[in-house]
Amino acid sequence: MIINQINNYFKNNGFSLIENMIAILIMLIISIAYTALFTNAFTGVYSAGYKSEALLTAQDDLENAIADSNFIGNDIGKKSFTVTITRGDTGINDPINVTGTEIQVTKNYDDDSKNVVLKTFVPDE
Repeated sequence: MIINQINNYFKNNGFSLIENMIAILIMLIISIAYTALFTNAFTGVYSAGYKSEALLTAQDDLENAIADSNFIGNDIGKKSFTVTITRGDTGINDPINVTGTEIQVTKNYDDDSKNVVLKTFVPDE
């Protein structure tokens, strides 16, 4: 009697072909969704890497342009500039004018479709 119950349990508790195919279809849909998610994630990681590389190169060029006034590059712009500083509520109304050079470095990345711009002001001595 116990053996018959065990045999009936194992005979009746299996998955049919339709149930297996539905399970495979659900796993396939989930796999496709994750593949699209990972593709976008990898694209973002690579783009961030290219941007970081462009920022590092731009920072190096900017530091070289600050250290050496004769430093020239295709993507480096220099122009004379005056910054005016006013002191609001201090009662002193005379503005302070600081002359110097504005340096701008532009680096392209992602096949020249995007760019990084660093800009600074170097006062005259």
